[in-house]
Amino acid sequence: MRPPFCYYLASQQPLKEAMLKPWLEEVVGKKIQFQFISPQQRWFLLPTDERDMIQSFLSAYTQEYHDKLHVLITYRSHRLGEVASLIGVKQNQGKVDHLADVLIQLMVEHNPILIPLIRDEFKSVPRHLMLTAIKLMQCGMNASLASQKLYLHRNTFTYRLNQFINLTGLDIRNHNHALFFNLAQRLMMQPD
Repeated sequence: MRPPFCYYLASQQPLKEAMLKPWLEEVVGKKIQFQFISPQQRWFLLPTDERDMIQSFLSAYTQEYHDKLHVLITYRSHRLGEVASLIGVKQNQGKVDHLADVLIQLMVEHNPILIPLIRDEFKSVPRHLMLTAIKLMQCGMNASLASQKLYLHRNTFTYRLNQFINLTGLDIRNHNHALFFNLAQRLMMQPD
């Protein structure tokens, strides 16, 4: 089973949850369980990437209430997502971004603010699992080729990849997750 997508919802003003939640639930067609971070920030989980539907919701909500929101989609709830969401609400109001979108923006600006959080995110992942994920990316997502290059049986490779996904919540078989992981690897290699 694929991990759910984590959505960070942020505003520069306190969120109007009583109006926001029912409307958002109607748009995505699912009950949402908001988790409180601050008066301006919440997160919730959905089983799928609903970027287009939520972008339509943001446009309508902004017109109705003149409250410019930002939504960040990431692979789990974590400090990295919270901080990236706060960056997004300052720079990309009215948009839905994936975590990789915010990383690209910061890389273009030469802003290293998220590098320590990215390093913290992966520091507990065993080296052999990181190498498995990295090799899969280097081999163009061809698991057979990656397992050969690592001199692993294909089943062992798959087992390690699943361990990586379960441990991190980052399913690099998803394009946006793979893009984030690729960017994160590059940022982690930068000197302090």
